[in-house]
Order: sequence, then C-alpha cells, then structure tokens
Amino acid sequence: MDECRHRTQLEDDTIAITFDDGYKDNYTHAYPILKKYHAPFTIFVSTGYIDTTNMLTKEEIAAMHKDKITFGGHTVTHKVLSGLNREAATSEISGSKSALEQILKENVKYFAYPYGKKGRDFTNETMQIVKECGFTAAFSTKNGCIDSNSNYFALNRIGIRNVPLFVFKSRLSGIFENKFITLLRVILGL
Repeated sequence: MDECRHRTQLEDDTIAITFDDGYKDNYTHAYPILKKYHAPFTIFVSTGYIDTTNMLTKEEIAAMHKDKITFGGHTVTHKVLSGLNREAATSEISGSKSALEQILKENVKYFAYPYGKKGRDFTNETMQIVKECGFTAAFSTKNGCIDSNSNYFALNRIGIRNVPLFVFKSRLSGIFENKFITLLRVILGL
C-alpha cells in the first residue's frame, strides 16, 4: 500500500493477501502455510471478539505480529457502519484501532469495512471518520484491482472463498474485473 502511495512501481502480478474478522483458523490454518512460503498477509480484526470461541487470542495476534504479519482494524463488533450515527461509528472504528495498538505496541494503519459495500455498508462520512481516526487506507469488498488512481479509503479487493483451484486462478488473473465481464456480471446480477 505504501508503495502505491509513493508511486513505486509494483509488478503487474503483485497481490496482497487479506483475511477479515480475526477467526482462529487464520492462526491454525493460514498462518503456518503462508509462513512456510514467506507470504506476507494482513488480518483485519473485529476486536470485540478477541479471546472468544473460534476467534484469535491476544497471544496469537502478538505471535503472528512478531513474524511480521500485519493487522488492521475491522471495528469492535462488526456492525454495518452506515447504520450508525457518527458517534457510534467513530467509537467502533477508533475502538478497534486502540485495542489492536495495545496488543501490537505500534500504530495500526489499515482498516477494512465490515461487509464492505460502499453506499450500503459505509458512506463518504464513514470514510472521513476512518481518516480522522488515523488510518492511512481502508478496504472495501468491491471486486477489483488497486492502482495509483484508487481511493485510499475505498480500496477494492478480489474476494475469494472456498472455490475450486481453477476458479481461484481465474479470479487472481483479473479476468473477472475486465470492464466487459464486470458489465455482464451487473446485468446478470452476479
């Protein structure tokens, strides 16, 4: 992300691996595999669920952070921010940042909007609050790639779930983000 902000040229096939919510399987399943292959990744944590069933613990977060895993805010309780008043939204956003910073002992730069659809789940006002809380970038769930013209407070991602390997490879190729394919997906409601 900092490379884009400073206009450093990234390779065309550069990807960033992210996980939302802070589930325990990020530690038990993803972390060992990605560590083995020296693949950096970011986990956006809903901090109100730390140390609860099936979620990351403070100790697991600290251990991964020592291995250079990045953590970002994802609110305290995973609420749809557009449905909250300014005070409540600010509390959710700043609370997640503060909780992570206490665990990590460093500034948390990145945020991911719960559910992540602009206009439905977060608004321009929400983006302003994220900025005011001290984050340097925020991620949506809108499918697409990031380039130097991207809005740093509504960055696209390509969502990949439990899919066959050929679908995974197709999604990463960017073919689904082609303007024609995007328009076709909108028309078909996919």
